Amino acid sequence: MADLLFRQNFFKNRLVVDFSRSLTTLRNNNLRDVLDSNRAWANSYKLREAKFFPKLAMSQKPKIFWIGCADSRVPPEMISQLGFGQLFIHRNIANQFKKEDQSCESTLEYAVHYLKVEHVIVCGHTRCGGIEHAFNENLLPYLKDWVKPIQDVYKVHKDKFKGVSHKEEFNRILVKLNVGEQIRKIAETDVVKAAWAANQPLAIHGWVYHLESGTLEDLKITIDEA
Repeated sequence: MADLLFRQNFFKNRLVVDFSRSLTTLRNNNLRDVLDSNRAWANSYKLREAKFFPKLAMSQKPKIFWIGCADSRVPPEMISQLGFGQLFIHRNIANQFKKEDQSCESTLEYAVHYLKVEHVIVCGHTRCGGIEHAFNENLLPYLKDWVKPIQDVYKVHKDKFKGVSHKEEFNRILVKLNVGEQIRKIAETDVVKAAWAANQPLAIHGWVYHLESGTLEDLKITIDEA
């Protein structure tokens, strides 16, 4: 039910990001272009609504906490078409959630306990470098340690890879299983359990973004109670 209501309300009351003007292309590594583009962008909003940024600065009340990959091709606001104040975001390599990682835990705590988000979305994506290189023994130490849990996901679900010989299909399956594992870990955290115990509306969803088509896939593995 929570997943159905989420999909029904996903496009309601949005402040959509304006992509009607061309986005900046970094030319010859010139960061000046980025600053100039920012000023033009900010001025365009001020012309339409003078109090837009002052009102936005007052507070944030996002309904969604988005945990995604740091990949430059998967910007959450663009692929979801949700604008300012709609998403609270945490990104890292291969959209991992680790209880021992203070950045992950503290961001989840802030989102659930203080912002009272109603939805947590873990969004993986196809052709994810973290997934593709999870079994690479030549990675630098910190990166190797970061993606090691993906190997564990594979070991637990090894039977699902029987007969899979194509590397791309192997990675697609692992991308989805990895999302499911992060959802399970988030559901087991103290802050999420406390929210459910207090009857706080909260559902955890698993999605995958397909780079090849630009579309989001709902994996339909929503968890909305302990």
